[in-house]
Amino acid sequence: MQYSNNYNGRISAADAKGTNTDSEESYRCLFEQATDLIVIHDMDGVIVNVNDSFCGSIGFTRDELLKMNYRDLIDPEQLKIQPIRMQELSEGKRIFSERRYVCKDGSLIEIEANVKKMSNNLVMGVARDVTDRKKMERELRETELKFRLISERSLVGIYIFQDGKFAYVNPKFAEIFGYSQEEMINSFDVDAIVHPEDCD
Repeated sequence: MQYSNNYNGRISAADAKGTNTDSEESYRCLFEQATDLIVIHDMDGVIVNVNDSFCGSIGFTRDELLKMNYRDLIDPEQLKIQPIRMQELSEGKRIFSERRYVCKDGSLIEIEANVKKMSNNLVMGVARDVTDRKKMERELRETELKFRLISERSLVGIYIFQDGKFAYVNPKFAEIFGYSQEEMINSFDVDAIVHPEDCD
């Protein structure tokens, strides 16, 4: 974008006003169109602005949120053990946090947020809804735990190999070949226990 300068090399007042208007419009577009959840509050936690993604994720309207404190949105049980770190924010530190937001219908969503104090003494939090990802991670851990419980007690040998090495062997499999699990996992070539004639 080009600006018209006056004769002494300074941007004219009219051009400066236009520049500010363009910047504000760009900011509004980015703020409203962002898929991330954005909330702005003061140092006391009073919410002063939110974007559409934030409203859509937790079910409150903008007008409702502007009457609330940011603390009202955090799971009370989590807030007891993980209070908002206002002191660090006031010192200009950027904070990454994981929170559980309480939606209007009482349900909880899990978010990851980057929070930073802005130059106007307001705090901006940019968050991402990671509820589905966290759920998948929990299910994966539970599945892995169930597999280990079953395989550790199995009377037959069970193994998983990857890139030519054993990624996992259960106690029975290691016992069959006279090794410990620690000796075989991630360091033992599969070919080492296979008869040469069966390697093809």
